[in-house]
Amino acid sequence: MIAKHIIFSPLNYINVSPPKIYKVVIILCFMKVLKVKSREYKNKQYYKYRINISSEILEKSGFKEGDELEAETIKGKIILKKVSKYRKD
Repeated sequence: MIAKHIIFSPLNYINVSPPKIYKVVIILCFMKVLKVKSREYKNKQYYKYRINISSEILEKSGFKEGDELEAETIKGKIILKKVSKYRKD
C-alpha cells in the first residue's frame, strides 16, 4: 500500500490566487423579552411584548428611532427589516 502525503508549502500555491480574508466582528448582546400590560377592558388584561436593543446593535444595523420595521420568523429566529418608503401593498 502506498500512502500519499500532501505537503503544504508556499510553492504549492504559486499559480493560485491568494485566499480572500474577511474581517468578522461578532457582537454578543443578551436581551430579554419583556411582558408589559397594554390595557384592561372588561376585567381582561391585554399585554404587549418588548425587547430592548442596545444602542451599539441599533447603530450597526442602521436602524434609527422612528423607523418602521417588519418582522419575519424563520426556525426560531426573528428577522427585522426596515419597511421601504416606496413599498406598495
